[in-house]
Amino acid sequence: MAADWLFLTGWGWKPVIWQRIWRHWEKGGNLWAPELRSTDLLDQVDLLAKHLPETCHVVGWSLGGMVAMHLAARYPGRIKSLVLLACNPWFVGDDIWPGVGSDLLHGFITGMQQQPEQQQQDFLAWQCLGDRELRRGLPGAASLLVPPRSSYLSYQLSWLAWDARQILQSCPQPRLALFGKQDRLVPQQLSGALVDMGVVCEVMEPLGHILPWHGQVLAQRLQRWSQEVCL
Repeated sequence: MAADWLFLTGWGWKPVIWQRIWRHWEKGGNLWAPELRSTDLLDQVDLLAKHLPETCHVVGWSLGGMVAMHLAARYPGRIKSLVLLACNPWFVGDDIWPGVGSDLLHGFITGMQQQPEQQQQDFLAWQCLGDRELRRGLPGAASLLVPPRSSYLSYQLSWLAWDARQILQSCPQPRLALFGKQDRLVPQQLSGALVDMGVVCEVMEPLGHILPWHGQVLAQRLQRWSQEVCL
């Protein structure tokens, strides 16, 4: 029987972006991508758990990876494997762990509170840096964004300040992390540290931060991963 899959989107994106992957899906199974609307990370995790199938693979992109890690750690018997796309378990980082820095994150949270439309567009442009294919499709990408004045968006940004490295390390499932070589938000240098945690890491070239945009490439890799986990 084909496995079920749960897909958790990045901050500010509608779940419909996963259809770019699903249209290339060949292995069957149920594919599920709920909206993430909670203002509290652990409440969001527990809400998702109430609707999980008996077992499934979970894919978390960027902020969705933070949710996915906690889901896999809190409900290990329900999650068959964990896949992180362009996700840093400690987005802020410090002098040793690569990250964007707390000042930048706090500035972005303030910007969302004061000028949400402009801040969201700036963030979209930042995510597109280095990804030539995506930059050509930027108008189409903008249509996949959650309305910037949605009340939960600024609250969810605070989840990125969480240090989930120990959470990731504690997850007992097979774990795969995919990075975009041209990503300006989540550096590929993280792969070395994650390998030390037992995570399988791969850097995808010439992709950037918005990995789900490249649907065929991602669909093929995820379906191969499902086969590898079952070996």
